[in-house]
Amino acid sequence: MRKMKAQPVPVRATSAVEASKVAADAYIFGYPLVLMDVTRAVQTAVAKPDGLRAPTNMFAHVRSFPDATFTDVVKPNADTLYSVAWLDLAAEPMVLAVPDMGHRYYLMQLLDAWTNVVADPGTRTTGPAKRAFAIAGPEWHGRLPAELTEIRMPTNMAWLIGRTQTNGASDYAAVHEIQDQYVLTPLSAFGRTTALAERPVHTLVDTGTPPADQVAKMDAAAFFGRLNALMKANPPSPADARAM
Repeated sequence: MRKMKAQPVPVRATSAVEASKVAADAYIFGYPLVLMDVTRAVQTAVAKPDGLRAPTNMFAHVRSFPDATFTDVVKPNADTLYSVAWLDLAAEPMVLAVPDMGHRYYLMQLLDAWTNVVADPGTRTTGPAKRAFAIAGPEWHGRLPAELTEIRMPTNMAWLIGRTQTNGASDYAAVHEIQDQYVLTPLSAFGRTTALAERPVHTLVDTGTPPADQVAKMDAAAFFGRLNALMKANPPSPADARAM
């Protein structure tokens, strides 16, 4: 008996209106990831901590309230001093150590690469006592020392935005002392004192244009090319399967 050749399934042409809608939906979906990456690039393009910028896996401590010239982040609050770090968790977890805070409020908010808040250790959630947290990426497997509390991130890129209660400019010195006790250490170096070394700077990063403006100026090829590359290391949530 002669075998019938399978007939190709007809493909309906996509109209210009439909294509525009798909492109708009894809842009909105990917915008947080691209904006996060541009912000990360801008804020880590320094050899050592400087203001709100610091190399990857290092804290940048803001020592005074931001003024109107600050544009790296939209609408920063003005009743806490920031301690900010961009984490790369691909190689190993980073250990965050915080001192006993007494009656002073603090928060260490952790965002994944898609801007989702994954954890927020601090006075309200974990208490004011001295603590150490192991912040691990999605692919890490291993055992942690008993004194570490694990925080599992769904992406290898993470943004740590720390805030410490500050009761006006007269309180700066006391808060600076606390900020200096916030420590980030690779898990492999936990328990050892390591000196901060200067890091190479990516000279091609535009550090003068606010990140949101940089994303707004991207053409389609630049935006979606960067989005596709980023999703390899920072995949979307399983809850986003329908959107994908």
